[in-house]
Amino acid sequence: MEVERKPPPLPQVEPPPKISTKFQQEAEALQNQLSWHLDEHTVTSTWVKSLKGAGGMLGAARLGQLKRPPSHSPEHAPLKSVQEFCHWFSVLGCVRRKKDEPMIRAFANSSLFKSLCTLAIMANTVYLGVAADSAVRTSYDRLLGKEVSSLDRTPEICFTVWFSAELLVNCLGFGWSFWTGSHRLFNLFDVVLVTNSIVELTLQDSIQNWSFLRIFRVFRLVRVVRLVRTLRSLRSLRTMLFSIISSIGALFWAFVMLLLTMFMFSIIFGNGVSVYFDHVDVNNLDKVAEAQRVFAYFGGIYETLVSLFCSVSGGNDWMTYGEVLRLGPGEVYFTLFVFYVFFTLVGLLNVVTGGPDSPLEI
Repeated sequence: MEVERKPPPLPQVEPPPKISTKFQQEAEALQNQLSWHLDEHTVTSTWVKSLKGAGGMLGAARLGQLKRPPSHSPEHAPLKSVQEFCHWFSVLGCVRRKKDEPMIRAFANSSLFKSLCTLAIMANTVYLGVAADSAVRTSYDRLLGKEVSSLDRTPEICFTVWFSAELLVNCLGFGWSFWTGSHRLFNLFDVVLVTNSIVELTLQDSIQNWSFLRIFRVFRLVRVVRLVRTLRSLRSLRTMLFSIISSIGALFWAFVMLLLTMFMFSIIFGNGVSVYFDHVDVNNLDKVAEAQRVFAYFGGIYETLVSLFCSVSGGNDWMTYGEVLRLGPGEVYFTLFVFYVFFTLVGLLNVVTGGPDSPLEI
């Protein structure tokens, strides 16, 4: 007789434990944060699918399978604090903040701030040109009795506010080093320019005759020298700019040498012209007209210096002055004038252009 075998009873499976309300809220908060911050560089799409459950996501986060930057923690929302603001600029490569460095100093040293300052200086320089052109045309139209309108002062106010804010950022960012550091002269120059702009805006009606104060505004372009030095993208411009600056000393002495040469020949021609005037027949109208022409070019040291400079710099053809000396003082002074032109163009300027390597080569 066969005995019917009964299958063993199946083990009873206990239902999964219920997730507490606190645990579920924490999982939902984590899921919301991960849905905002996760990207293709932190978690693959497979992980995202496998971690849809609240318990799985929480466990994965606790096991460190999901790696998130410190700034993406739930308690630090984007752009809700100064540190997060600085972090986003760091991601863009605009602000590189060192350890224990104040945020305002890092912003003052950033390439973003320096680029904005450079653009502001360039834009202000263009505006100064437009304002000068408009001032000339307005003054001439007023002279002709035409109706004129004054230039809008809004751009000038905006530039003054920007330069004042720039000065304030640098002053707060660098502290006492702003006044005592290696760039203290540039900083003092900025203070003078900003003060001049503020005085022009506040006392515009009372200083209309002080037009020379407007010349100081053009010197804002000098501040580009300091900014160009720190911008890597302007390396070629920086090389040319600092090559010119380093040769200012030699350029100054070249000007002195050229001025001494012209001054020496102007004295020679001045003595010859004075002797010529003493022998002019005042009753001969043709001779008097000829003497007036000589006086127009060689009537004094200043006029003679201008004529000598124009003859070697392309301001006028040198034979124009040579013919005046030939018909006036005579052939001797004409020959001296030709020697001056030859000596200056072939000798002096070529020596300056060549630039000897050492004083022993002279």
